[in-house]
Amino acid sequence: MPMDEINDFFDFSKDFVRRTVPRGCVSGSLLASAGQTHDRREDIRRNYEGSEYAQAIVEQERIRLDQVNLRSDSNKLPQRAPRSLAGASSCMNDVESLVSDSEFKIDEGDYRQSRRPDNGLYDRYHFDLRRDETLPIHDSKEQIIASIRENPVTVLEGDTGCGKTTQVPQYILDDAYRRREYCKIVCTQPRRIAAISISGRVCSERKWPQGSVVGYQVGLHANVTEDTRLLYCTTGVLLQKLIREKSMTHFTHIILDEVHERDQEMDFLLFVVRRLLTTNSKQVKIILMSATINSMEFSNYFKFHGRPAPIIRGDSRRLFEVREFYLCDLDKINPTKFRPDYADPGISQEMYTIALKLIVVIDNIEKQEVKLSLSADNSVPVKTSILIFLPGINEIDLMYKKLEQLNETARDTSKLNPIRLHSLISPNEQLQIFKPAPAGYRRIILSTNIAESSVTVSGVKYVIDFCLAKSLFTDPTSNFTSLQLHWASHANCCQRAGRAGRVMKGRVYRLVHRSYYETYMERFSTPEMLRCPLENVVLKAKLLDMGPPPDILALTMAPPDLSAIHNTILTLKEIGALYKNVNGYYSVQDGDLTYMGRIMASLPLDIRLTRLIILGYIYSVLDDAIVMAAGLSVRSVCKLQSISQQNDLEAYVQKLVWADSSGSDLYAILRAYRTWTSMREHNSLRNDKDENDWAQRFFINLRSIKEMHLLVQEIRARLISFNIKEQTSYQRVHWMEREKPIVLKIIIAGAFYPNYFTRSNLNDTDRERGVYHTLCGNDPCSTVYFTNFSTQQIGQLYTRSIKALFKGVLPKDIEVRFQPGSERVFVTFTKDPEFDCEDVTKRLLVPGRVKPDVYKAIRMRMSSTRLHINAMDPRLVVKYATERGYGAMVDGVWKPNDTSLQNVDSIVLPSVFEKKLRGLIAHIEHCSKFFFLPLGEFEYVREMHDTINRPEEIENGRFRSPADISKGMILVAPLNEKYRRAKVIKFSNARNNLQFQVRFIDNGCKLCVNFEDLRKIPEKYKFMPPRVFECRLAMIQPSTVKSPNGKWAEESKEILQQCANAGRVEIEVFSVVYGVANVIIKMQNGTLNDLLVQKYFARKTEENYLSKTDHDLRLRRQALVDRFLTQDNRRENREYVRSMQSNAEGDIEPPPRELCSKIIKLRGPYSPLETKIYSAIAAGTWKCVEIEKESVNSVLLDTDPQDVHEHLVVAAAVTENQSGNTIVARGTTLMPNIHGFGALVTMMFCPTMQIKRNKNLTKYVTILAGLGYDQNTLEPMYGQHDLVLNLDVELDKDDFKLVNQLRYSMDVILYTDPGPDERPNVTPTTICDLQAKLKQIIIKLFTKNRKYIETHNIDNDNVWERFEREEILETKDVFGERSIFPMLTSLRLYSEDYDRIKTLLTHCEELHNLRHFDGAMQTITCLLCNQPLENVVQVRMHLLSQLHRDREQQIEFKPPRK
Repeated sequence: MPMDEINDFFDFSKDFVRRTVPRGCVSGSLLASAGQTHDRREDIRRNYEGSEYAQAIVEQERIRLDQVNLRSDSNKLPQRAPRSLAGASSCMNDVESLVSDSEFKIDEGDYRQSRRPDNGLYDRYHFDLRRDETLPIHDSKEQIIASIRENPVTVLEGDTGCGKTTQVPQYILDDAYRRREYCKIVCTQPRRIAAISISGRVCSERKWPQGSVVGYQVGLHANVTEDTRLLYCTTGVLLQKLIREKSMTHFTHIILDEVHERDQEMDFLLFVVRRLLTTNSKQVKIILMSATINSMEFSNYFKFHGRPAPIIRGDSRRLFEVREFYLCDLDKINPTKFRPDYADPGISQEMYTIALKLIVVIDNIEKQEVKLSLSADNSVPVKTSILIFLPGINEIDLMYKKLEQLNETARDTSKLNPIRLHSLISPNEQLQIFKPAPAGYRRIILSTNIAESSVTVSGVKYVIDFCLAKSLFTDPTSNFTSLQLHWASHANCCQRAGRAGRVMKGRVYRLVHRSYYETYMERFSTPEMLRCPLENVVLKAKLLDMGPPPDILALTMAPPDLSAIHNTILTLKEIGALYKNVNGYYSVQDGDLTYMGRIMASLPLDIRLTRLIILGYIYSVLDDAIVMAAGLSVRSVCKLQSISQQNDLEAYVQKLVWADSSGSDLYAILRAYRTWTSMREHNSLRNDKDENDWAQRFFINLRSIKEMHLLVQEIRARLISFNIKEQTSYQRVHWMEREKPIVLKIIIAGAFYPNYFTRSNLNDTDRERGVYHTLCGNDPCSTVYFTNFSTQQIGQLYTRSIKALFKGVLPKDIEVRFQPGSERVFVTFTKDPEFDCEDVTKRLLVPGRVKPDVYKAIRMRMSSTRLHINAMDPRLVVKYATERGYGAMVDGVWKPNDTSLQNVDSIVLPSVFEKKLRGLIAHIEHCSKFFFLPLGEFEYVREMHDTINRPEEIENGRFRSPADISKGMILVAPLNEKYRRAKVIKFSNARNNLQFQVRFIDNGCKLCVNFEDLRKIPEKYKFMPPRVFECRLAMIQPSTVKSPNGKWAEESKEILQQCANAGRVEIEVFSVVYGVANVIIKMQNGTLNDLLVQKYFARKTEENYLSKTDHDLRLRRQALVDRFLTQDNRRENREYVRSMQSNAEGDIEPPPRELCSKIIKLRGPYSPLETKIYSAIAAGTWKCVEIEKESVNSVLLDTDPQDVHEHLVVAAAVTENQSGNTIVARGTTLMPNIHGFGALVTMMFCPTMQIKRNKNLTKYVTILAGLGYDQNTLEPMYGQHDLVLNLDVELDKDDFKLVNQLRYSMDVILYTDPGPDERPNVTPTTICDLQAKLKQIIIKLFTKNRKYIETHNIDNDNVWERFEREEILETKDVFGERSIFPMLTSLRLYSEDYDRIKTLLTHCEELHNLRHFDGAMQTITCLLCNQPLENVVQVRMHLLSQLHRDREQQIEFKPPRK
């Protein structure tokens, strides 16, 4: 924009003409009128970058400040706070109108009251005016006091440790005491702990009770009284107070400490202080303090009437000298003259080596000094400490390992005691810093910049500074944040050097060249305002009510880029903090503040966490939402950083336990917090030791969970002011425990929209086939595999060695298989996780069908655990195995002894030729595990039971002692007053009563039986296989809504039990896999499987690949068999049954250690179910995605491998790596496996959306969600955050109706009328009614059984479109522009064309005919499902898929009779 246009824009003498700009399609209505205006393409694309926009605004402010002479206004009265604006405008004159002196006059009586004497305060408390003269700041005491009295603003610069934080406020207080003047001082601190500890230190120094004359406030936690005249508080506390009151007259002096840190709150506070100081608070004195400060920048920022604020340099005398050395001074330990790559910040191996050499040199120097300075009593001085500054936890861990290696190898060097100092490590380890090192050890502290100012470590003489730092930066285009590694500033390095001169002379070694340090490294760090997300500061600007956010932020010390402000405003509109419009007009630079936005601005949380709390309130889970939000706001509640790989695995497993099969980091936090608070309430943690032991055992960061607890209480208290609290009336909504995980995941998806990631395997049937191929037919849900096993070895010799690699898993619960001629080793875990632990609270459960041990195995690999086994020389191994009778070489191939069951005719399993069976359901665990007794076995079982229950058998079969009974033994035990065959599972000693847990092998149930009731079994029945077989209901699984943990609800078991109690039942065998029959239970009017689906206890699901393969085999065999089985049929069935038996390697003794001269380094373990996720928003489309290592989802597996439909993962936060090509999902939650869940929650919580149809306009196929588009240009409002989801299930008009009812109800609860203090006017009774309605709709929406649809590839799925009026099913928006969740519109659908249906019917018939063909075929595409089919096997599998079955049902195709 030319300069004359800028001057014209800011010429306030001209009349202001308001113009209408297009609304755009941002209200949810596709029919929104755009209006006629100039080309808006530039506004929509937001081609604004840099801070040039601020120049004109700053110039206007400078002109105003030049007219302000605070020194001449010393006798003027302070003014009242600015009145609120009815609405913000986009012109600077709104800001100017707020600074007119005439608007804020208060009468002289009010002023005198504010300057009242102290009512005897000076007499009630003893004022000792003697200050600590040893502190360097004392030398400048009189100069400081004089400057503060004479100037409105004073800039004070003093070295670290000079005493300015504790002494300067006391100087002011003492001066007021001498003059008997009223004094009220507030001193800000960047951290809570600093405010509390400094307050206590000053009270101790003055011998005043804490909270009397000196107090503190952090958040809502305050220790103050009416007598408090010196208040230490956090920066945020003062900022909130000034924004709320819009005046500083409550205080006489405001001290802003540590201003050099330049966080957003401090920069914005500086603006607020300057604005109020020049308007209505001219009498207040401002003092800016720091150790490393850009004094002139601060001085010029507070330049009034042409005079900068005075700068006072506190006495620079140091108690102890600190000498500085650089890399160029260390040539003796750097003989190769190595230079870091200054263009690519980082620590190379050479730099670690130089640091280690430096530690050795320091140790040798001190040894020489000790020899020369030994006192007469020969006492040896304590070894001094070395403080090493590193940029992050990874570098700290690497340095830690190198120091441990140095301890092991260096003989002449003192033993080193390395301690890590980082916010992620355990509190116990952090406390070690303040304890003396063990005798004879030198303390080495490895720290990030946390030790610059937050922590003071005594005994530090040496500082080794790598001169690196990590800072958070925001990508202005995507709003993704990344932790960038960069060279530290001079200010940082000076702060670090200051750690060495506290108690003795010190040295600092900067591992960069002096020339680079002095010439190229920045003097000061980049302010947060220029690099961090701006959401909270923009909301504070809106609360301040002094104009549009860009105009406010332009006046801060470091104005952010305009593009960053615009993206922030769009983000705030996206999450509902700002309305789309301001004063009825759309603007990319502003928006009216919503009720949700006011709450976000008032809570000390990230805005999305506040949204989580508000949605928790709406959906009646407020307290759970508060806990999860607080947990995400503190550091790592459920994780401890540990050097130990085993501890890393144990910590991960414990976090899985906390997550309780939810797949959610947030739920893990919630459950851990609930357990901790419950134990405290019940006095289970009686003292600090008990609490520390509990936290250590369950991997809880005790400091974090306590900090979280305080934050939970603070949030609850703050929400009360907004009348947000748990409903207590009898009408309140109550979610059952089994329902709560679903609603929590729904609000998580709503809070963190659009941080959505998909694991998209849409209809990828080949992937599942590849999974089984990789594992050679082993069950992927319980099997992992290694590679790099030697093909020259005999695998069965090392079965036990491989089992021993899995710590915490019993060898009997592991099966090992070797693939002949292959480097792969397959490990299968056999233990049922349901019976893994008697204590339910400690039971490890994971989402879906995959066993927990698979997760543990993959995490073991990710923890870099070294996995190797000792092996014999391959030349000796065959002889060794042959001599011991383990097998023999046959045709050059090793053949182990055959241990398979020979008499397979005695095994009870459905024949491959049998489709239907009649019999009894003998026992039910749940619908996926029950036992069936075929009708043909009735007579044999009756005869066996008669024999076993003969009196003489019972009397003679007693055991002499419990020692005669062992695990796995077959015996007989009483069940229903009769003895039956049983297998011993384990021994138990309940209430001093000797018992054995047994499983009845001809029934399936488990019981604990007293020792006295057990009997020996007759020999002829000892080895007879069970007469029942295990079954599961085919093609269904538990409803995720009714059973979010994936376990069948008790009601479903009751329905199955009623069927069993009715007597004989008929089952249809779909398939037999791993010896388990997948069956359909026939009923009079249908099937039990369908009944469970109709009652919403189950939902339809795909059968896995092996099940469909077996089903296809059975269909083809049953079609060919005659009425009576031939001998060939019987032989084929024997082979079929034999294939069901386990082929695991025998558990034999491994070779002795002395014979094992080789080491096999295995790679893995791996799982073919390991999967990746992809970002659903445009900004992340072409980026790789990783999940943070600390997440329960860091091991991300396909939880239901048979389900090829889209799964959703939601992240609480998204960051980028340093290169920007990978995004990291943090605080993740795996959404429930409800088909269509991603689409439904997107529709529920997005700002607006468009639904896309297929080419024939017969079904909805894609959702495009976002802020909408401009009606004139069709350009997206916020294209980077537009989200595309492909549908794989049917959505209809009823779904839109339900979703709009949800959105309307949310709007009703959050709706406010325009006004200065907007609050909802809905009554508590109405809120309860709406919450009850929301619950009903949620259950109805997510329990609906949806039919699958084929996938579609649409070229313009990410393009906003304009539709004809007759195509749109319009919904009226009740709240108009003040709607946060406007109504969604859908498009008209048309019936399938008759000719098209006829073509599809013919095509289906051809596919069914093709499945009987055995030859080669050309690739064809299923016209119903858009699925390519390359061979007959794929055709057969596809015809059995749920998608194809649903599509056939939709066109009313009748498959030919089988």
